[in-house]
Amino acid sequence: MIKLKLRLPKIVWSKREKMLAAFCVLAVSVVMIDRFAVNAWIGRMADLRSRIEGTEKMLVNQQRLMQRKDLIEGEISVFRRYLNPGAAAGTQMAAFLKELEGIARQNEIDSLEIKPQEGESNDLYRVYVFDVQAQSDYSRWIRFLHAVESSPALFEIQRARIAVKETEEGILEVYVRLTAVAFREPTG
Repeated sequence: MIKLKLRLPKIVWSKREKMLAAFCVLAVSVVMIDRFAVNAWIGRMADLRSRIEGTEKMLVNQQRLMQRKDLIEGEISVFRRYLNPGAAAGTQMAAFLKELEGIARQNEIDSLEIKPQEGESNDLYRVYVFDVQAQSDYSRWIRFLHAVESSPALFEIQRARIAVKETEEGILEVYVRLTAVAFREPTG
């Protein structure tokens, strides 16, 4: 086997050229490190920062919802009393009549006459209609109407007629048409 000797000419650099070469090698090294390490690290940090901000927003929203949970459950329990879990129409009508008679008794309404009328019904609720006739003085009648309107039975006054009774002074003959709504429990 033959050995070849390769001789390269020796390059002699001046001090200035050596410093310039060292500076160039340093600049290229910094650029390479920046491209491959620093930019990748900065991009990863920006991505992590945006993920953290999104998670923090979601956490704040979840905390707000958890704080409102008790309030919402309280509101639901208030509205549950308006639901009619499948009671027969006659049973619900009797409950409304009993409540109207109780309100009239509390407000000392005389000769109360309540006539149930035909209502309407669908899958979500049933409307009950009542014609009420009575005799009373003005202040008791106003208290009775206020008690009916603020009743938890969701009574609503549809029409009213008031006349002065001719035989007795200060006594009114009154007629009111009321409706009451009973909501049905949603199925499904």
